[in-house]
Amino acid sequence: MERNPSLFPLVLKYALIIGLIAFIWGLIAYMTGWYLQNWVNYVSYAILIAGVILVIRNRRNQQLNGYITMNQALSTGCLFSVLYGILGVAGFLLTVKFIAPDMTEQILQATEEQMIRRGLSDSEVETAMEWTRKFMQPLWLSVTIIGFTLLFGGIVSFLAALFLKRNPPEF
Repeated sequence: MERNPSLFPLVLKYALIIGLIAFIWGLIAYMTGWYLQNWVNYVSYAILIAGVILVIRNRRNQQLNGYITMNQALSTGCLFSVLYGILGVAGFLLTVKFIAPDMTEQILQATEEQMIRRGLSDSEVETAMEWTRKFMQPLWLSVTIIGFTLLFGGIVSFLAALFLKRNPPEF
């Protein structure tokens, strides 16, 4: 009986590589001022999607002799998403604490301006901004980032597993 290679080292390697790419992308977005624009999020989603696909494909091809079941692919993608989310939180906290301490305030200002442009009343804007400030605290942001990354990454993992799975031949 063949031993199943360890999942964690491979997934951690890819989470670190893709996480570093995402961190560098975040720094570029900050330095250019793009981080206040919505399209930047789509690039971040694409980085996560690429990471999930790469880690599942490479586990299949490098560790499992070209075969991967739906469950193996799904667990690989979900573990990657969790680790990627944790690294994303670490990168974001590092950025807002040391590299760009003004980022949070700029995001809040841009959010308030968007609400005003959409025609919300002063009281609606005030209430929404009160809640937004609460959720911009490090603890809430960390929970939100990891939760969203796991949810989105889980969906992407499921879809990628559907396309990348190759069941081993029956003997």
